[in-house]
Amino acid sequence: MNQAKPKNTGDRISIIMIIALPIIIILASTFVYFTGVGMPEGTSNQGVLIDPPIALSDLELAPVNEVSRDKLSDPLWALAMVAINGCEQQCQDNLVKTRQMHIALGRLTPDVRRVLIAENEVQAKRLLGQLSAEHPKLHVAYASGDGWRLLLERLEAYGAAQNYFLLDPREFAMMYYPPALDGKLAMKDLKFLLKN
Repeated sequence: MNQAKPKNTGDRISIIMIIALPIIIILASTFVYFTGVGMPEGTSNQGVLIDPPIALSDLELAPVNEVSRDKLSDPLWALAMVAINGCEQQCQDNLVKTRQMHIALGRLTPDVRRVLIAENEVQAKRLLGQLSAEHPKLHVAYASGDGWRLLLERLEAYGAAQNYFLLDPREFAMMYYPPALDGKLAMKDLKFLLKN
């Protein structure tokens, strides 16, 4: 008669571990997902996240200068700001800060554009005339129709209307930067996004 050999208990433990380990991992990840326990609290970005992001592609931005006509539809990252009541002091400060950041990006400069969004075509052309000498690579556009009101409402909901904000290549406003934030910190975000 054939007698069955006793199985090695080490083999049994190995098999049980091979089967149990994936189950334990799935159960643990499900627990973390649904409860939030163990999720990181902070983020590494310097700006303030806009959640959910604001889709500027819905606003049908119309460019007014030749620089913008060809390039506004290119999928690039952008530093954007709105010109409320023309371009008051905060807007001027944002233009200077974003220009300095744009220049400081060095070899990454072509991957980022600066966009000023005006209320209407008349205001956009006036701003272009005023700003083109000091900001030659600035893209100037305006939000047509109800786009301007909609944009301001969305930005004001986050307290971001007076700030400059970051647009991803799909034209979503995803983060804004308060005026008090040092431009070097905003550049950390830009460099991280451009390299990844």
